[in-house]
Amino acid sequence: MSKGKILRISLKRAIAPYLALRASADRLFDKIESSSCKEVVIDFSGIEAITRSFAHQYSIRKQSSPKSISEVKVPTSIKSVMTLSVKPIHMVAVARTSVKPMRLLL
Repeated sequence: MSKGKILRISLKRAIAPYLALRASADRLFDKIESSSCKEVVIDFSGIEAITRSFAHQYSIRKQSSPKSISEVKVPTSIKSVMTLSVKPIHMVAVARTSVKPMRLLL
């Protein structure tokens, strides 16, 4: 592709309908970075599921990319996972309690 063109990538075709591994996100962005195109459109149509790991790595690589990257046809369920992947997880402390073992009568 020549400079100035837009690179369009269908994630379903490039990876799979289930986006699971950080390595898959890295391979996707390695392909994007090796392209001479400055603009990239990533098509999420047909994507059925995404893990938090994939979404987090996708977000990290997108933020650090010099390319202009946009997404189209992102299902609502996928958007919510991607949004959650960049938010910090708040750990909840659980108080320890003493538990008495149950007696089983057999």
